Order: sequence, then C-alpha cells, then structure tokens
Amino acid sequence: MREEIHATIPAPKEWKPSRTMALKNYDIVIKFLDRGVQVSVGCRTIAFESIDGFLKEFTAYVTNPADAQESWLKSFESND
Repeated sequence: MREEIHATIPAPKEWKPSRTMALKNYDIVIKFLDRGVQVSVGCRTIAFESIDGFLKEFTAYVTNPADAQESWLKSFESND
C-alpha cells in the first residue's frame, strides 16, 4: 500500500496597498457647511449630517484607508 501525501499550500494573500499609498490614491476636499460636512473623494461626493459623523468616518479612513475604500466602493456599487 502506498500512502499519499497531500501538501497544503496556503492561499495567497490579497494584495493591499500600504497605508500611505492608499491615502495618496484620491484627492480629498472637505467643505464644512451650516449643517454638516460635504466631502469629495476622487469623483464621489458624500454628505454627512454632522461633524461628529464625518470625523468618525474620516478617522476610520485615515487609520485603514485600503479597507475603508473597499467598503465605500461596495456601498457606492450597491446604490448605483
């Protein structure tokens, strides 16, 4: 009898840009309004009802831009 050996090859990790590279992908324009904030990232514009809501999302974006970009792109695609 011959024993078969099965090698386990780990799946390659999905490539993600470095934090700095991901932050440099898009220009960001922040416009504070009488009520809320309007943010343009690349060709998309997002409105936030409050500065606190904007700061929460912006902090998440700066902390991990690649994941935030992926999340926002999925959100945009589901709304198109």
